[in-house]
Amino acid sequence: MRPPCKIILDTSVLMLVYEGIDVIELMEEAVERKCEYYVPDKVVEELKRLAETSRGRRGAAARLALKYIQGRASPLYLGIDAPTADEAIREFVASNPQEWIVATADHGMRRTLKKAGVRVITWWPGKHRFVGVEPDTIE
Repeated sequence: MRPPCKIILDTSVLMLVYEGIDVIELMEEAVERKCEYYVPDKVVEELKRLAETSRGRRGAAARLALKYIQGRASPLYLGIDAPTADEAIREFVASNPQEWIVATADHGMRRTLKKAGVRVITWWPGKHRFVGVEPDTIE
């Protein structure tokens, strides 16, 4: 039996919950196994800031994302002083890219991680599903 994969959820992928997407359920369908899900401290900070300061859709999406992760994902303290959650995640996974998979809906983040050799899973809206992105399909 394969060990569970370890997936870091970024802000952009958690905001998909607002659109009615159960991101964890659909990711497990995509990778065809149980995974452990982690939400970095910087992502939680970003979601809280958006929930408090953004009106309309972005604020509502952030509040819903914060509720969604309760009991579904473990907190992950990155210990990195970076200006953004994306930068902190990139720096954190760079030290061990084969240990982690990063889930993102951000195209720029996906490209950057792919170039760094990090495994990525991303939302494919046209097919309404998550897909693994090279360098290494999600194994």
